[in-house]
Amino acid sequence: MMQDDAILDMAQVQALEIADSLIAAKVYLPDKPELQGLALRDQLASSKFVALTAYLQKVGAYREVTKDKPAEPSMLNPDSHRETEKVPAATTQAH
Repeated sequence: MMQDDAILDMAQVQALEIADSLIAAKVYLPDKPELQGLALRDQLASSKFVALTAYLQKVGAYREVTKDKPAEPSMLNPDSHRETEKVPAATTQAH
């Protein structure tokens, strides 16, 4: 299990990588035109946009799970969690 510090470090590295790729694509902040270089990178890395981008990258990532042997097929019963009660047949009364 990963420690909190390791998780934060990985998130920060990912944010900086995303910010670097944005800078390489000539992204700038119109409301802060004076930001360039490392200052721009740091501002982008701490933005919600980069956080969302990192989240979407993580959602798209997966690890291949390998098993020692193939799973055995089994019958599935989707109603197994339900308790069934026998309801007596409705009787009709003639009046």
